[in-house]
Amino acid sequence: MQFEFDVDSEIEEKGEWQKLDSLPGEIEVLVRSTNCADWRRAQAKIQIELAKIAKQAVADGKPEPEIYEDPIEYESGQRRLYSKHLLLDVKGLKDFSKKPPAEVKFTDALGLELMTEPDHRRFAAGVVVACSKVGEREEGWLEEAAKNSEPESESIAKSRTSKKTR
Repeated sequence: MQFEFDVDSEIEEKGEWQKLDSLPGEIEVLVRSTNCADWRRAQAKIQIELAKIAKQAVADGKPEPEIYEDPIEYESGQRRLYSKHLLLDVKGLKDFSKKPPAEVKFTDALGLELMTEPDHRRFAAGVVVACSKVGEREEGWLEEAAKNSEPESESIAKSRTSKKTR
């Protein structure tokens, strides 16, 4: 079955180029969805570790700890995970400290810097939004899919015919 609200889960895993419309220039990012398996595993691992810490504290007779007392630390940790699991590539970055501005080649180290440095927070926010859009279908995709596939009743009839001739 297909519904007009369906996403493309294969693209969510592999990634998709998204333009960062909220930034000046023509910056595009290749990102994966927060529904991809690596991201979900990383999130679950953090939650399991936090639960172990809290459980041990209670077992030791201590009050349950405030795991992330500093929201800035929590946000930085999340952005590191975006860099590691979701941000795959960037096109259109220019270093304006150079005259003339020079195109910058993406590396994992640059991705980490872009996601965690406070001065780059607009870029990081754009990546978060881009990750939420990965796998969304274009308007009219369902009609296009219907044109490219035979009606279900025809495929069922063909299936029955081929079974009878075996």
